[in-house]
Amino acid sequence: MDTRTLNNLNIIELRDICKCVQSKKYSHLKKQDLIKKIVDEDIYDTYILYRKREHAKTAYISSIKEEIEINLNVFYESTSNADIEINEDESDSDDSVCESDFENNIENDLLFYGDYIEKYREFNKLENNENNEDTKNEDIKNYLINNFEDVTNENYKFGNSFQFSSNRSHSRYFIGKNNTIIYNPMYGDGDLVIPYELTKYTKDAVNDFKDSEFDSILLRYDDKFIKENIVGNILKKWNWKFIYDTMQNGIYIEFPNNKQKIFNLGTNVKDIMSYFKKSNEVQTEFIFNVEYKSMYDGYNIYDIVLPSTWDYQSLGGGGNGTSGYFSNKYIGPLSEKEHMITLLKKTYDKEEFTYKIC
Repeated sequence: MDTRTLNNLNIIELRDICKCVQSKKYSHLKKQDLIKKIVDEDIYDTYILYRKREHAKTAYISSIKEEIEINLNVFYESTSNADIEINEDESDSDDSVCESDFENNIENDLLFYGDYIEKYREFNKLENNENNEDTKNEDIKNYLINNFEDVTNENYKFGNSFQFSSNRSHSRYFIGKNNTIIYNPMYGDGDLVIPYELTKYTKDAVNDFKDSEFDSILLRYDDKFIKENIVGNILKKWNWKFIYDTMQNGIYIEFPNNKQKIFNLGTNVKDIMSYFKKSNEVQTEFIFNVEYKSMYDGYNIYDIVLPSTWDYQSLGGGGNGTSGYFSNKYIGPLSEKEHMITLLKKTYDKEEFTYKIC
């Protein structure tokens, strides 16, 4: 090859070429020795082939994503989901939380943390006491101040918490309004969940409690995070319950009909409303088994193709980097079943896939 191209590159760019093709013993070489190594070992030609392949991979992924988007739009048009209208000027009911009750400065400190078995038993006795609520809360506060040096009258405030165990977030308690004690409503094996008894008094809960490193947080319908990550206006009267799940980076919504679903950040409120309305219809399910051979080193973007009105359950899968399989159970409205099957067929009718619908 013509070495003039390599001479025009600086030593950092030459090293990046070697790094890209996973060459060895190049970092100590001076520029001319590095150029000689690249030429003698055909490293540059390998690098050019790699870049062409990466460009083709990027173009392939982009075309697949565009195709999926088009197919989803066809699905929505054929199932009339696009016809859902929401009147964003519709009047809403008053907020049950007075503006004066909102917390402007939530400290959110962990007052103590560790394994305190005996003290936890004493705490539980007080918590289970049948005294009136105000008396019980005052007794608990006095007990904690008298038995933990890090708990004081000054830091016994709304939003602060304490924990009687070092086992993840087991036995974690928060201080609520009027010194009420709120237990961590764990959803998983010791997940830290910020409860609604706290977050209903702020409209920026994710920011207020960010130092807690929570797994999930319950949010008001008009919280800043909800407004920024769901497109469209949400009304309080709909009575949707919102949970931001950091592990899945999605917004989990519980509906008044006891249906629930996690939605991607950026989901349009019309798609959420569509799911809610369609969830009241007769539901159906089917299993979709897929085997695949990857075109690009195990990269597969087809794992989940899911309209807003459908849910899925993973039934397992596996692979070795160049081929694999997965099996999903799809659950959704019976009226959309054939449209859903058509959508999946459009997605997987390609030479690298074989599939079976059960």
